[in-house]
Amino acid sequence: VYLKNYASHVEDLLAEFKRCGGEKIQLRQLNPKPDSDEEDSAVLDGISGRPTDMFGSGDPVYFGAAVSCGGRTAVLPFLSPENEAQLEYDLARAITEVSAEKKVRLGILSSLPVMGGFSGPQVMMNSARMPAWWIITELKRNYDVVEIPAAGGEITPDIDVILAIHPQNLGDEMLFALDQFVLRGGKLLAFLDPFAVSGMRQQPYPQTGGFSFGRLLKAWGITFSDGRIVADRKLATRLRGAYGNVESMPTVLTLGKADMDTALPALASLNSLLLFCPGEFSGTPVDGLKQTVLLHSSDDAGLIASFEAQGSGEQILRNLKPEHREFALAIQLSGTFPTAFPDGRPSAAAPAEKDREKKKEESSEKKAGSFLKKSSKAGVVVLVGDADMLFDSFCVRQGNFLGQTIAQP
Repeated sequence: VYLKNYASHVEDLLAEFKRCGGEKIQLRQLNPKPDSDEEDSAVLDGISGRPTDMFGSGDPVYFGAAVSCGGRTAVLPFLSPENEAQLEYDLARAITEVSAEKKVRLGILSSLPVMGGFSGPQVMMNSARMPAWWIITELKRNYDVVEIPAAGGEITPDIDVILAIHPQNLGDEMLFALDQFVLRGGKLLAFLDPFAVSGMRQQPYPQTGGFSFGRLLKAWGITFSDGRIVADRKLATRLRGAYGNVESMPTVLTLGKADMDTALPALASLNSLLLFCPGEFSGTPVDGLKQTVLLHSSDDAGLIASFEAQGSGEQILRNLKPEHREFALAIQLSGTFPTAFPDGRPSAAAPAEKDREKKKEESSEKKAGSFLKKSSKAGVVVLVGDADMLFDSFCVRQGNFLGQTIAQP
């Protein structure tokens, strides 16, 4: 019965899409009875039947959607009632996926294994393959996602947007490439983290230190509380501890609408947001840049050292000294950015025989003015003081529904 009720809701929403799209949207409903042409059509589109009981007996249930345009098809294999809140988004995304002439090219820059990989060296017998983070899998549906090696020093001109997730130990060449990317008008979304719990969970031998964005932030007039965490009494989240006890954890912040800039479309539909051990952005942007605070703490918050975050919630609350001001947890910078490298491309360590040639190239670059000293056109940078909020264990709840893995925010 609950599937039939949800099916009626899906039909109503599809009819609304049809009304909005007019002649541009054609709606067809198929009933894939066993051994019918409709069943063959569903299977060809990637919509498979799901058993309605644990034994897999009886006729399978088909409840999916295939969106086609110009020879391309996006498939929603099964419309689960558990994901009702995402239904309109999933349908709209499927339409965009098949109708867009060109996908935006999104570069991922991270020191964490967000693209997937192995839990240890591949030569080790107990090394297991790890899937990409859920957020990356979702982004691949809408964007042409490519990885930017953190140890590299180049950003190809075809990249439109960069998503940086806890980038550590970046060399000057990569920072220079990011600097020039922003000055060319590129869009940058960076999730920085003063205390990355996700890195400790995913890496058997976590790499320490190396906050890399300091030079860029300084050029923009911004500082980040690297090594210091925002703890908040009012926004503290109640969590179950290691021994089953429930406690209020002031370093895990549950933000409501009052703590977000809901005028921004990306935040307008959010009711709550969870941040784990976030950092603070402070300072005054340099001339030419406008700052917008996207997320902030309450006025009953203070900063603690990262090592203190490993204590109990009660202990943190007892030692916390509120500063009676709102801490900026995420900001947007827009306008004309200055360069963090006024002398041009930094010199990289090179073998002795190549060093002279490289210096000649760099010298000619500087003489020719081949690097930008300020924005050629207005740019946008969004900075978020937490990367753990994107980690699977903290942002999605995965379960099984009629044999299909469902991920819910």
